[in-house]
Amino acid sequence: MDHFIHRQRLTVQWIAFAIPSVLVLFSSLFREQFADHPYIAFILLALALLLAFYLQVRVLRLDREGSYAQKLSVYRFASKPKIVTGVFYEEHGSSTLTHVNQCDTRAAKLVESELAQVGFKTISTISCSDDDVSPKAFSSEDVILICGPVGNSLSRELNQCLKDAGANAFYFSALEDAEQTAHRPKGKAKWIISHGLFGDLRITHPNSGNDDYGVIFVGRNPKAKDLWLVWLAGLGAEGTIGAARALVDPHVQAHIAEQLRSNDFVSALVKWKYERWDRGKIDSVLFSPRLVR
Repeated sequence: MDHFIHRQRLTVQWIAFAIPSVLVLFSSLFREQFADHPYIAFILLALALLLAFYLQVRVLRLDREGSYAQKLSVYRFASKPKIVTGVFYEEHGSSTLTHVNQCDTRAAKLVESELAQVGFKTISTISCSDDDVSPKAFSSEDVILICGPVGNSLSRELNQCLKDAGANAFYFSALEDAEQTAHRPKGKAKWIISHGLFGDLRITHPNSGNDDYGVIFVGRNPKAKDLWLVWLAGLGAEGTIGAARALVDPHVQAHIAEQLRSNDFVSALVKWKYERWDRGKIDSVLFSPRLVR
């Protein structure tokens, strides 16, 4: 919440709570006068209650204004952004089917709902395989990228850009691993989360079957500073929902908005505990550190 709005809210709320105390003190000091004219006490009480009610309404309005300002500072798109999800290919005999993961779709819906609250209505979600409407590059326009480098070609470009630049941000790195698991067939690449400034950092998929990690990137496009970019992706599919849930969480959003005051972008790592693919809770959020050189 904006500091000025926050100070206003505290002042108004303090006055609202102080009114009943002042009224009680006033009544005790002028008890005899009120005994002779009880209607005066009634009128003063009614006016005090009306004023307290008005101030409480003002507090709620300031809360909404603060929330709105906070969202605006996170979604600084100059124009209506495109939400671009990943696409996955599945072999069926001689044909290849394409589909969007349901976790990516759910994450996109969460972001669409958020954007509608700050005026970006009728946002459409497209996949990176829609050649006619999908951006040609992640730096060509305002975009919200959903999915990691495996399923989203634009995310793959951004991921490589952050890695090559050694940015103060989390990114995905592929490791060749012959080990076979239930989630990764033999011979497939194993993905970890690393960090541009801490190359030895290795976040692997949790051993627990109901935990996952996701990454958030919010800020100026690293290749086009006049454009705004949001990226949400998970180690597993569920981690993408965890990243989206964290982005729309008021407390996490407030921290992102605060960091954007002095940084071009904010990157965060989210640990997500889920009961089923679309339901869970944010376990913890780790933000990229502010460096002191």
